[in-house]
Amino acid sequence: MTARALVVAMGWILPGLVSAQSPATSISRDSLAHVLLRSGVDTATMGVLVYYARGSESHARELGTMLAENLRYYRDSLGVDLDPDLALALVDSVQWRLATKRTFGLPFYHGGYRVLFLPSTPIGPDAEAFLPLESRAPAASMATVQRQHRSWSKGVARMLDLILLHEVGHVVVGRLKIEPPNRWFNEWLATSLAYSFMRSEHLDDAQLWDAMCNADLAVYTPQHRTLADFERGGLANDDYVWYESAFQPRVRAIYEAHGLRFIRALRTEFGTAVSPPPAPAELLARLDRVAPGFKDWAARTFGDPPR
Repeated sequence: MTARALVVAMGWILPGLVSAQSPATSISRDSLAHVLLRSGVDTATMGVLVYYARGSESHARELGTMLAENLRYYRDSLGVDLDPDLALALVDSVQWRLATKRTFGLPFYHGGYRVLFLPSTPIGPDAEAFLPLESRAPAASMATVQRQHRSWSKGVARMLDLILLHEVGHVVVGRLKIEPPNRWFNEWLATSLAYSFMRSEHLDDAQLWDAMCNADLAVYTPQHRTLADFERGGLANDDYVWYESAFQPRVRAIYEAHGLRFIRALRTEFGTAVSPPPAPAELLARLDRVAPGFKDWAARTFGDPPR
């Protein structure tokens, strides 16, 4: 795959256009609703409010139901009550650009509007990162996708929907008052929360997530692959997707060994912001005190971290 335009803070990269902890200032959901409703969206409520492009009602109801279930999971398991803070916008490219200047097709959370944005059709940079993997995907990944969705393209479409859960994870991190000191751990943690929900409530989706990440790790060769590179930013989106995939084996290992106990432990260990951010080796050593194995995983995956 060829590198595309640089992507600095979109999609899987950060908690969204506006930090989940930032005040809404002059931005309001009412202003967003005015723009979207005039552009021709419909709305529905399945425990959460969903704006959706006409013709996408079935998809919107499915995702709205999953999002409501996701929020209940965090309330019941971690005591985090996000209702009624989150809404979902499943919109086309025209409606997307009326609401935000972010690249169309990269899911993100807008903290001012308190809305999660997803494209109404499976297109955009993340789709372009996963679709070419089909011809060289490992047999196990292909078997999972075919069993669940019958075609690679449909599996990719579902994977893009599941990135919604990663974006919710960023919001939950803020509500838990966990302060990830490094960008890579912020991303790892959002995926860890999303994966915990999938393993608990949607096992097929967890298996699909594993299969897609495994395919990306097996097929794609990144231009950058150290944790220090990730911290510097300025990565092409394909490289960024590779990093997100590379985090997944450790996400899975921690979930299978500790479940949500690890997340609860982080509320004490990382409850205070740290400045400047620690070097990767320092953070990995700190994480090893909570759950041993982070340094070994990072060495295998990204090379020896800087001393």
